Amino acid sequence: MPALGQRFRAAREARGLSISEVAEQIRIRVVYLTAIESEAWSEIGAAVYVRGFLRTYARFLGLDAEEVVAAFNLGEGERGAIVPARGNIADIERAGGRRGLQLSPLIWIASLVAVILIAFVVYNELTLPKPSPIALFATAAPTPIASTGPSASPTALPSAAPRALPSAARSGSHRQRCRAEAHFPTAPTPSRCD
Repeated sequence: MPALGQRFRAAREARGLSISEVAEQIRIRVVYLTAIESEAWSEIGAAVYVRGFLRTYARFLGLDAEEVVAAFNLGEGERGAIVPARGNIADIERAGGRRGLQLSPLIWIASLVAVILIAFVVYNELTLPKPSPIALFATAAPTPIASTGPSASPTALPSAAPRALPSAARSGSHRQRCRAEAHFPTAPTPSRCD
């Protein structure tokens, strides 16, 4: 039985095809097809790539793909593992494909800034005194603005001074006074508007 590379070359030549024509049709580079025909497996790289190229090339030429892969596996088992071609590891490292965890300096700086910001927020939350809600209500009471008509709505402005009822509420009917007291309570005295 002829060697694997010779079988591929014989099948290709029997069809009257050049390596470049085959490379165009099955989209495998000429370098790899030449490596298959000369059985230079290390030029292709990992065994998984070799098996894939062998299947594709065998199907194109009308050979039994599984038989070809089995013959390759048998030959590979006798020779041991495929050693990558020289320079492949150096090319990978030069391209930035180093093994292990490699993060760019920008990611390290962004992570450091994020940790510092989180620590700052936590520190401020734990150490700064918080004003009590009662003190907030006692100091920031709204002061009413008198309205002149029924369509005008009262608005409040913050003020530290005690609040007084609008003049319309002091001199109007009982209903107007009750409405004003509901919106602008003046003292903790019981309301007359029950």
